[in-house]
Amino acid sequence: MELKIYYKNIYLNEYLKNSKKKEIKEIFGEIGEKIINLNINHSKYQTIIYDKNNYLGFNLIKNFTIDDYKKILKLRPIKNPNQLKNILTNTKIENLIKSGTFDFLNENRFMLLNNLFENNIYNVDDYNFYEQIKFEKESTGINFFNNFSELPDDIKNKQNLILKGIIDFVDINVDKNNNEYAKLKVLLNNKTTYVVIFNDKYIEYKDSIKKGHVINFEGIYNKKFNNINLRKII
Repeated sequence: MELKIYYKNIYLNEYLKNSKKKEIKEIFGEIGEKIINLNINHSKYQTIIYDKNNYLGFNLIKNFTIDDYKKILKLRPIKNPNQLKNILTNTKIENLIKSGTFDFLNENRFMLLNNLFENNIYNVDDYNFYEQIKFEKESTGINFFNNFSELPDDIKNKQNLILKGIIDFVDINVDKNNNEYAKLKVLLNNKTTYVVIFNDKYIEYKDSIKKGHVINFEGIYNKKFNNINLRKII
């Protein structure tokens, strides 16, 4: 069964037997109101923050015990991938490196793999966003992006949309009147969409439209250009 626990500023999503519920609640009792700074999800985005709260999502990893979770929580923020060696297998750590989890330590994933696995040297491809979170999901069972919006397949022209995703790219342009406006590439749960922010809204939301920021917005779909004209950030 699925057990969702909202405790203070921490969100836990577990697939548990009834016998595990009490143990999970005990972990949260030990954590108290502490805000955990995660680096185990995609390092460029950190923990998802909503209403000034940090949300931590766990899905059970096969054969993980309650003690394993306690060890992981005590290790945050992770300073060295080697700290995880007694918890995760080398394969899982390798996938975490490939997914960019430890880019905050060193963006050279080739060097990280070499340091961690000694003479096991090979190149690591720069996987796209969806491949990266797939690696993380397979490695740890953790997925922070499943509460993002899905873009409908049958959108009508001028349809009003309310969506939530991550800004992957920001392109600042100047119109014919020399006014700045922005084009955003936003990653949703199932696909990518493009959002245009015209000058008046760009000035209003300039500080909020940065790569890696979670964006919850309302906009109008433009079928001709296959993009969304932003109305407001929620």
